[in-house]
Amino acid sequence: MLNEKMRMFVYRVRLSIQAGIHVWETLLAVFVLASVIIGSFNLVFYLRMVHTPPPDAAYGTFQALIGHVLLLVVGLELAIMLIRHTLNSIIEVLLYVVARKLLVSATSGQDFILGVAAIAGLFAIRKFLFVGDASNDVKDNEMKALD
Repeated sequence: MLNEKMRMFVYRVRLSIQAGIHVWETLLAVFVLASVIIGSFNLVFYLRMVHTPPPDAAYGTFQALIGHVLLLVVGLELAIMLIRHTLNSIIEVLLYVVARKLLVSATSGQDFILGVAAIAGLFAIRKFLFVGDASNDVKDNEMKALD
């Protein structure tokens, strides 16, 4: 009898902890989304800079714009990952992070080769090591976007 009560108590504590963690993750996702929304206003500034850059600064300005856009995308994908808890969302966050690193700050050939290998590895993991069908996740997202 006492053993059963103890088991029920532990079970309720575990459920409470899980619920608290889920709420905390959701709050973190909201903060990330708010940061992405605030950061999106900077895109207007970058667009003005790209539209009329001095000739010697055009590449750097465009690179800064791409870096900022990809950072916002990483933020959005991070918020999705915090809410959905799927392998597909984790892989997508990692893909965007590596792509941003390649496009913004890969300075040597070694950086580029490692980045491409990392992306190839992530795609291989996505294709060959997923237990579930990752294409269903993509199809679900496409259907939600159409609604």
